[in-house]
Amino acid sequence: MRVSVVTLGCKVNQADSAELVEIFQAAGFTLGSREFAKVLVLNACALTFAAEREAFSLLRRLRRRNPTAFLIATGCLANLKPTLLVGPALADLALNTADQPRILEFLPPGLLATGGAKGETWVKSGQNEEVSASTIDKAASNNEAKSSTIDKAPSNNVPKTSSKDKAASNSEAKSSTIGKAPSNNDPKTSSKDKAASNNEAKSSTIAKAPSSNDPKTSSNDKAASNNEAKSSTIAKAASNKETKTSTIDKAASNKEAETSSNDQAPSNNAPKTSLNAKDPLKTDPKASAIDKAASNPEPQTSAPVEPFKSGELKVPATLDLDSDAPLTRTRAFLKIQDGCSAGCAYCVVPLAKGPSRSIPAAVAYAKLRSLIAKGIKEVVLTGVHLGHYGRDFGSDLSQFLEVIPDFLPKDGEVRLRLSSLEPREVFLVKKALRAPWLAPHVHAPLQSGSDAVLKRMGRPYTRDDYKRMVDSLVQEFGPIALGTDVLVGFPGETAADFQATYDLIAETPFSYLHVFPFSPRLNSAAATMADQVPAQVKKERVRILMDLGQVKRTQFLATQYHLKHLALVENARDRLGRIRLLTGSYLRAIWAGSDPPSPNTFVLTRLSPPKDGETSPLAFPL
Repeated sequence: MRVSVVTLGCKVNQADSAELVEIFQAAGFTLGSREFAKVLVLNACALTFAAEREAFSLLRRLRRRNPTAFLIATGCLANLKPTLLVGPALADLALNTADQPRILEFLPPGLLATGGAKGETWVKSGQNEEVSASTIDKAASNNEAKSSTIDKAPSNNVPKTSSKDKAASNSEAKSSTIGKAPSNNDPKTSSKDKAASNNEAKSSTIAKAPSSNDPKTSSNDKAASNNEAKSSTIAKAASNKETKTSTIDKAASNKEAETSSNDQAPSNNAPKTSLNAKDPLKTDPKASAIDKAASNPEPQTSAPVEPFKSGELKVPATLDLDSDAPLTRTRAFLKIQDGCSAGCAYCVVPLAKGPSRSIPAAVAYAKLRSLIAKGIKEVVLTGVHLGHYGRDFGSDLSQFLEVIPDFLPKDGEVRLRLSSLEPREVFLVKKALRAPWLAPHVHAPLQSGSDAVLKRMGRPYTRDDYKRMVDSLVQEFGPIALGTDVLVGFPGETAADFQATYDLIAETPFSYLHVFPFSPRLNSAAATMADQVPAQVKKERVRILMDLGQVKRTQFLATQYHLKHLALVENARDRLGRIRLLTGSYLRAIWAGSDPPSPNTFVLTRLSPPKDGETSPLAFPL
């Protein structure tokens, strides 16, 4: 039985997806391509409107290319808008992230078998005949070519359907409540009634699509399942009007216009743009309909946003893999914290993921030891708000890291790395950063260089606070890898505010930038704020910072060429088949030595500039 898990979002989503893969493998499933899998799982992000739209578009694409698979939508988007994810052209089931450890309980019985006739003859709801594995494969192979690879990324929640829809589905009539296995004989439960009460303690964690043969299925839905969607699928789901996809939203999808140092060839000189002298960002009074739409809050939909569903915090021992590819066992993500209690004005993560909570230290250490025993060479400690680890039981991240060496091999053949940390929490890891087992890499979101914007965002620091944090790192560690996130076009952001952000980035030794355009999220405080910034203005500001990000990467690379780098040899090769390595300073390099090193080993290297037209530095053995 084949399964494919597709991920959109952050490292936390990647961690959750890898855990799902392990659950399926333990049940006898094998990893397969999206076109041939009998179970498809989309773990989708909801951080921005563009990410949401991308998730709906991909969901429809997965359904078109594998119409017979049992398709599950999960992640933050399923937590927030479950009812919109299920339909004839969409998912069969929307699953709350709190129920991901129990995902097997929600599969049709025939899919739980590990082999034999029962496992090979599952009938998709609405079909009149059994569909064998070979028939599925043939049908899938006649669909359009395999979709392009989507970057991996994390999330939580669930949809509901009316009893009329449930009646249309002969093989799926399950409905469950928190903490209970789904029942096979609860046809009287009306999901519509459940959806009417957002504060009810019990919440359905399964929603099924109506039968594909349902005579009431609209022609629009049928058309959507057969043709490429030319507009925002989330907009289609939410309203009857099509919304054109703006360039800025496209740039923001998935990695949200990420200016990762590997993306484009950097220029050598910073653009000397004075945004106040000649303001290219001045609002055009003849703004397009797209711009006007972007300046308004996200449209309300008929489906209410679901409240966070509590559940036991999962402890994923997660491998850095794409389920369409063989297991690599080189790097892994270990999620030790989930949820967030910060309440930033632009963010819906607290609504989707709930309050901050941590995995007990003993459990996390045991997971770390297990990963090391499996041959993992780099473990990334991750969480939604990693700097809050341990606060819920009287500890903190620094105390957790202090004990880490007791669980590492003495030969130094394992490296740890930290995911994102809030600026005021970086001090928690400074002692650990001095140790050889922790990668010299800090990712601390800036979001804005304007104090006025930071205050409106609800960010708990100022521009000067951030500068002091950076100065302290540089003074102690020299040219350490420092990445950041920047959110442009927040409501009320003026040209002067943006100039302040540009200037702060220009004078800070960042090694890479992730640039996001603001998108209003339903039920976030910022969605209804005045002075929404037009889309075209946000687009231009993203472009300017992306150009600056290329310059910052070039400047950082220049500080790295004279240093020794302990680099991990990855199993994955670049598009030309060359060996890739990952340094502690978060640089992906191309092996240029004569004797190729073995995968999943550390080698001591020196770096040299990239070849003309390329972005990755070359690595030579020492």
